[in-house]
Amino acid sequence: MDGVLSDALLSWYRQYGRELPWRSDTPDPWIVLVSEFLLQQTRVETIAPRFDDIIRTIPDPASCARLEDSELDRLWQGLGYYRRARNLRAAARQICERHDGRVPDQADALAALTGIGPYTTGAIMAIAFNQPVPGVDGNIARVWARTSGTRCRPSEAATPARQWLANLFETGEPRQIMQAVMDLGATICTPRAPRCDACPLASDCVARQWPDPTETPIRQQRKPTPHDAIVHAWITDGRNWFLEYRPRGLLGERPAPFCLTTPTPPDTLRFGHGHARLHATGPAFRHVFTHRRWSVTPALYHWKGHTPPQSGSTTVVTIDFEQLNDLGLPRAFSRALPWLLKEAVARD
Repeated sequence: MDGVLSDALLSWYRQYGRELPWRSDTPDPWIVLVSEFLLQQTRVETIAPRFDDIIRTIPDPASCARLEDSELDRLWQGLGYYRRARNLRAAARQICERHDGRVPDQADALAALTGIGPYTTGAIMAIAFNQPVPGVDGNIARVWARTSGTRCRPSEAATPARQWLANLFETGEPRQIMQAVMDLGATICTPRAPRCDACPLASDCVARQWPDPTETPIRQQRKPTPHDAIVHAWITDGRNWFLEYRPRGLLGERPAPFCLTTPTPPDTLRFGHGHARLHATGPAFRHVFTHRRWSVTPALYHWKGHTPPQSGSTTVVTIDFEQLNDLGLPRAFSRALPWLLKEAVARD
């Protein structure tokens, strides 16, 4: 049966598989690794148009390992989940230090790199090295649950789906089979509207015989998305911007405006050696994360003090006035820049 399934999958994949910029008959392991980091929590449609430019900047582990924080942030701007960028650079440095700049072709060595979990290990081993190491993501778990007719939660599908994929690997090319199942889950066996009539596994799919194939995997009821009303306080003395650097938390590990958990900007922000006066309030906007929503009011403050502001809870970073646009700020912050810079220049 597994041989029949793999033949059907491969035949379908050769005709309908997605053409993606990181795919190749002779893939570069580094390119595969970068693509897998990018695809963690970000859709293919977002990554594909940016991928060639990213690879031109980091064509190998050494070039990635050398990136400064600001360069890394510019490279990743707009892609979200910025911790992945730090993890990718950390993995690149480990590859250079431990493996002479080559992506390791052993699963245990690969899994020891920062930011690489079981699924990413399997995906890289199968796609980059054509090795039968199964890795299961949501797409693959869903294809297994429906073809086998197993009513289960996604977390319960991981182990049996991994064994199912390992069995398929034994009958054919791991690289092609891995990509075929991923594409099948992404384009045909979708969460809410599966196209069963176009599925190469339809004749052997148990869930297709059900009134509703989407009964599995069982969807977990979503919790209400937290909604925060916050102020982004941008502080300048006309020569510099004063930003906070938060080592942890949402959009941490980079300079950012002071985030105040209040719906309206206070007239004055007080620090140990001075204060910042509110100059103007910009157009409010909403920013949606995967698990959180912000209603943001940007506010421009003028710093009154002989020395830069100091904060006991965070590190304050001084940025030259003209360099704010070059930081590669996340979209949640950069959306305010056109208004902010125009207002700041007008103030002077």
